[in-house]
Amino acid sequence: MVAIKMSLDWVLEFSRKFNLVKNVTIFSDSLSSLTAIKTGKSLCRPNTLNKIYALVDYINVKVK
Repeated sequence: MVAIKMSLDWVLEFSRKFNLVKNVTIFSDSLSSLTAIKTGKSLCRPNTLNKIYALVDYINVKVK
């Protein structure tokens, strides 16, 4: 989940700088992270999950 959050941080910075980003797709092979994001439940990193949700809401691009 930390890598996903870092990716979203990068997207936020890049989109602010260049304003060219409209759609973003992030790939991950971490089933536990993807499940946590989908269900909204994380036992080991709930703060990181909340930050991911906040970034997705804040970024003005479509994140898939």
